[in-house]
Amino acid sequence: MGWRSVQHDPTIVIVNKSLCGSAAQAGPYFRLMRYQQCLMALLCGSLLLGACKKDTDTSGPHIEILAPSAGFVLQLPGQLAVSVRIHDDHIVESATISLLNGNGIPVAPSATATPGSSMAVIDRTLTVTSELLLSGEYTLVVRASDGTNESQAFQPIQLIEVPLRLRAAFVITIPTPSTVRIQRIDSTGSISDWAMLSQDFSNAAISSRDRRLLVAGGVSGPITALDAVTSSNAWQLPNTNGLGVPYFTAMAIGADDIAYSATNDDYIRGRRPMDGSQIFTAQTLTGFRASLLHAHHNVLFTVQRETGSSLVTMQTYSLSSGVLLDGDLLDLEVVAMASRDADHVLVFGNRSGDGVIQDRHVTSGSVWEPIDFPGTPIQAMAPMTGDQYALGFADGLRRYDFSTNSATPFGPAADASFVQYDPVSGHCWVAGDGQVQVVDPGSGMVLSTYPVADPIQELLLLFNR
Repeated sequence: MGWRSVQHDPTIVIVNKSLCGSAAQAGPYFRLMRYQQCLMALLCGSLLLGACKKDTDTSGPHIEILAPSAGFVLQLPGQLAVSVRIHDDHIVESATISLLNGNGIPVAPSATATPGSSMAVIDRTLTVTSELLLSGEYTLVVRASDGTNESQAFQPIQLIEVPLRLRAAFVITIPTPSTVRIQRIDSTGSISDWAMLSQDFSNAAISSRDRRLLVAGGVSGPITALDAVTSSNAWQLPNTNGLGVPYFTAMAIGADDIAYSATNDDYIRGRRPMDGSQIFTAQTLTGFRASLLHAHHNVLFTVQRETGSSLVTMQTYSLSSGVLLDGDLLDLEVVAMASRDADHVLVFGNRSGDGVIQDRHVTSGSVWEPIDFPGTPIQAMAPMTGDQYALGFADGLRRYDFSTNSATPFGPAADASFVQYDPVSGHCWVAGDGQVQVVDPGSGMVLSTYPVADPIQELLLLFNR
């Protein structure tokens, strides 16, 4: 039987499953309808898939920092007012505002917010009070999240550091061989007992940045690190000595704010003053013990004496690896060292009762002696400003100027066994003969005098950074 024409009523919708048989059973009309239905299903699937893709969240919120403006200058201590506008296609769930240094470390407590809407203006204040922060560029960072994606915005600002100031002077004495007494002279000039330690003494050092005062024992005492503000015990390093001679033979805190100490087991170690964690190790020459340490840029200078002899050497080490770099013999009893510039260090010492200053080139090792003090041994040294250095002698103080190679006496003709310099006031602190004095190098006037009953072992200054 042949095909016949069928007139289609557009209002009729075929829903009977029996009418939708296989292609072999259906006529051309039904095959056409089935084809249209398949196309419609594919089209609907494509539209649904496209709609799903369009709804996928692939970007974080948009952040606009309204304040502060780029390059804003904040004098410390101070408060930084921050205003940001955040918007997104979705709900913004969280935002964090931080102020970071060049290493990406926060320098003030961060501020947070939970907007809970797709658009918000957030106002917060960051309080920046640390006296340890130095002038320079810092970065304001704003982070926002919609729960799926996070975005960030950055704004550079400038901080102006808190002015440097002297917080206190510490006088370390030994009332008995097994007792260390520490007295504190505060910024108002009042002196008081600050701490008493039941241990022997060999040397001491102070970190203004970490606010730690380190006292090293001798034959039996540990290294005791005290909080320089509260006097509480921050950490201790035990004395493992078994030789009956001083275990801690030298200690110094360098410009890198690392506490270097030498021990009679042929080791030199560097620790963070804050917590005592060790970050540097080197070894002295076999049979030698270090008696003085000086960190200069990437080099550690050490004075080492051979056990049982008068042989003294100057040895240098890499501060990055602890590897021995160079060394030569010394004919000086070294008292102190100072960095003159990147390529030179000054060595202050004595030879046959004469005070001597040596200028040493760091890499070549070349040495020359610009000045000596016949019959007057150097007892102490403190770097001043520029090329000037305060020198302590048994008969008083002298200001040595490297640029003119001249030494000028100033202050009273009194014992100066320990000398420190306050760059804020320009005054020298001097200890010796049972007293501590503050002296003006310009006029030579004694500004303050503090009697001290016990034998003075060290004089240290604490600054606010």
